[in-house]
Amino acid sequence: PDYVKRAVSIGAGHPATAIEIFKLPEVLHYAFHIWLFQLEGFAEFALRHDDFALVDYLWQHWSSQPVDKGHVKEVKRALNEPGAIEAALSYYRGLVRIPKEKPDFFERATKAISVPTLVVYGADDPPQAISEQERSHFEGPYRRQLIPGAAHFVHREQPDELNRLLLDWLRSDAVSVSETASSATN
Repeated sequence: PDYVKRAVSIGAGHPATAIEIFKLPEVLHYAFHIWLFQLEGFAEFALRHDDFALVDYLWQHWSSQPVDKGHVKEVKRALNEPGAIEAALSYYRGLVRIPKEKPDFFERATKAISVPTLVVYGADDPPQAISEQERSHFEGPYRRQLIPGAAHFVHREQPDELNRLLLDWLRSDAVSVSETASSATN
């Protein structure tokens, strides 16, 4: 809070809510890749197999829009660069290892957030269901906004609406109590 005036989270909830994934099978299926990507050697093989067919599957699984084949082709091209898959997988592996390797970091990351925070999800993004109960993890002003016509890739599926929300949120000097309370269900 000493360095950040406002925060925005897009498609990801407060870290303390991660355990909720296991209570909702549709969200667990949506997040299966996190556990698949822990399997060193196998995850790399699975991603590269059949011209990155897993990337095609994940993109279709996470999107509510027709697949932008040109963009997915560029994602695959980028992943095919030396070391790119290993770098991408290290993010997911780090998520799972943090509690074991750095318990103090995990404890700090799961504390309540005092910085005014906007949490944005696509209305069709299954993990947004977990965020319905996350208000208690925010001590400061909080706004939860669902964007219709979008799933996980809000920035690609509804860029104009997302940009409008971001600019409004980042430009505002204060968030009223009524805005915090009324937007928590949007």
